[in-house]
Amino acid sequence: MEVNNSKEKVYSFERFQKKAIAEGIGLDKYMYLINNLHNCDVSKDVDGFQKCFNSFFRVRGRKEEWINAFYSYFEEKKDKKVTFDEILDYMYDEVESVEASFCSKMLSIINPDMPVIDKYVLKELDLKIEGKNEEKLGNAKRVYKEVIEKEKELLRINEKSINEFKQLFADYDISPNKVLDFMLWMSGKEKEDK
Repeated sequence: MEVNNSKEKVYSFERFQKKAIAEGIGLDKYMYLINNLHNCDVSKDVDGFQKCFNSFFRVRGRKEEWINAFYSYFEEKKDKKVTFDEILDYMYDEVESVEASFCSKMLSIINPDMPVIDKYVLKELDLKIEGKNEEKLGNAKRVYKEVIEKEKELLRINEKSINEFKQLFADYDISPNKVLDFMLWMSGKEKEDK
């Protein structure tokens, strides 16, 4: 807020716009996850890290078995090089479900250069993960590799927009891949909302 000489309040539209965008995409929650990953035991920090992750990535209605398996593995692998396939296989073995979206989200916090896949991103990229059980597991791995390849090209094509975003939010340390994830998510969500 700026104040002029007559003591009237003058509000900055740019500041308001920036704050609205940051809140709309959950940028502060995302940065909390990135900044606190190595400062806590994610398998035990229910009221901090887990609560923020669950809110930001919309984790709802999961059984305790799922929560324990997910966050225990998250804690175990947060300091190690881990792949999407490894996370996906682990969760499939533990809970007998193909959790491609949440596995990609875990990986994107461990390694911010890796993409997130969810229904909006897949819709925007015109991809689907189909099948059941083992077939779906294999398809999820294949689709994730396709997302990585498509995002390489999109990072190049959208370099200007990504740089504009990074300039607007220069006080946030956010990877170009995550900026692209936000863009894909919002575009896919727009399609879903129509």
